[in-house]
Amino acid sequence: MSSPYKIGAVINQRYKLEKEIGRGGMESVIYLATDQSITNDRYLEMKRKKVAIKIVCKKDFTDDDDREEKWNKLRDETVTGLRATSMPNIVHTYDVIYDDQNECIIIVMEFIDGQSLRQILDQHGYLSVKEGLYIILKVVEAINSLHRLQHKIIHRDLKPENIMITKDFTEIKIIDFGISSVVNIHEHKALTSEDTLYGTYAYMSPDIYRMAQYVDSKKRKGEVVNDHAEMITEQFDFHSIGVILYETITGTKPFWYHTYDEGKEAKNIIYLCEKYDIYPMNKLDANIPNGIENIIFRCLASKPNDRKYRYQNAQAIIDDLLRVKNNFKAAFGEKLIKPVNKRVYSSKLIFNLDRERNTQKFYEQFWFIGLLLLVTAIVVIITVVLI
Repeated sequence: MSSPYKIGAVINQRYKLEKEIGRGGMESVIYLATDQSITNDRYLEMKRKKVAIKIVCKKDFTDDDDREEKWNKLRDETVTGLRATSMPNIVHTYDVIYDDQNECIIIVMEFIDGQSLRQILDQHGYLSVKEGLYIILKVVEAINSLHRLQHKIIHRDLKPENIMITKDFTEIKIIDFGISSVVNIHEHKALTSEDTLYGTYAYMSPDIYRMAQYVDSKKRKGEVVNDHAEMITEQFDFHSIGVILYETITGTKPFWYHTYDEGKEAKNIIYLCEKYDIYPMNKLDANIPNGIENIIFRCLASKPNDRKYRYQNAQAIIDDLLRVKNNFKAAFGEKLIKPVNKRVYSSKLIFNLDRERNTQKFYEQFWFIGLLLLVTAIVVIITVVLI
């Protein structure tokens, strides 16, 4: 993206761009900026001195066919962000500026002095179960607030990149409503465009893909699409929550796949949860209780026989997370919802796990043999010297 705004520029005679701090969805660039406005509210002035500014320009959308749709989706985001701004654990949106001359939308948001969960996982590999519980609880509380609105908001792009954590670990904030869906729960009407498959495949429920295919099929036939609102469900977010929790406490995705690049072939990742089960988590790490695995199982449940275990609302996930948190030891003895002997695993997953164990055995044998040879050599040398 070649932004029409340079470092040092002042937007709307108020926000001075200090430096670029990241890139986001919809070809956006995110800047750290200073709010130079003067206010009599000292607390608000302190709170808003540093802000994050997300700038998206229409000309930077790389796919000309989707340009108008993406632009409309972005306008939806600005409304969604403003509606969610007073909710806990969601980044606050302070201002939205429409630059018609450059065809850009400028979103002024709360600046989070910290890192994304993705950055933390990249640095540390994975977190402890209790740390993962703490983070996911905050995330699900935020999602619960969004889902309970009359025009409920389904985020649809929950992933470690969109979860910000302050340096002192006291605040967890969800960001980026660029592809969220808004549904009027009373009229069962979708209020946002759902024509295209948006999201990140590794965190995407197969339900989203089916909905996108359904809408696309209707449009290709020239039919009016007005009966798909009930296909936009909370499961879109619950699936992502399950993947994120699994990855946060194990350092890996729940289903093995040879590529997680966002190419055409990567769409196959979406259907892995309908073909395979997750490997027993306590075999990966003895510190993971069955209670956590059951929560993840219910979030990801997509096989026909498993769907009955799906969560119906975010509050139920919160209740289960709190139950495990408040009685952590008891969670180890919890009975698994899906017994291990009834699970189906990818043969490649089993192969990789076995190869890890065999490699470990090989090194154990190697060091043992090496040590034995070293001791033998020392004994021979001492014997020769004494003789």
